[in-house]
Amino acid sequence: MEAYNKAVIINEFQDWLRDNGFAYEKEVDFRNIMNTDRKFRADYELFSIKRGKKHRLYIIVEINGGQWISGRHTRGGKCYENDLKKLNIASVNGYYILQYTYEMLARNEYIEDFLKIKQQIQTF
Repeated sequence: MEAYNKAVIINEFQDWLRDNGFAYEKEVDFRNIMNTDRKFRADYELFSIKRGKKHRLYIIVEINGGQWISGRHTRGGKCYENDLKKLNIASVNGYYILQYTYEMLARNEYIEDFLKIKQQIQTF
């Protein structure tokens, strides 16, 4: 596994989003955007920008780490169950969830997904 600088990867990801017409909010409290009392947070909520205004896309992006070190997202147990509950709450509230690892971001594997989203937005 190649070593990655997480801060650089996140900055490049955020720059790409902005440069390609996406706005975002970070660490979004589910209670502020969904029908839930759970204290979950989304890493990112995405918006499109049209005529200078933000429009909610109902897309959440989660960045998962620790897959190579048996981190909380991959080792099972209560933490993994909580991640599943979080994603299920977002789904039943009408959100699409995109999940990436830092390694996937470093390899730019998100770009194709976001270009497809951008294309769909432009057709409306």
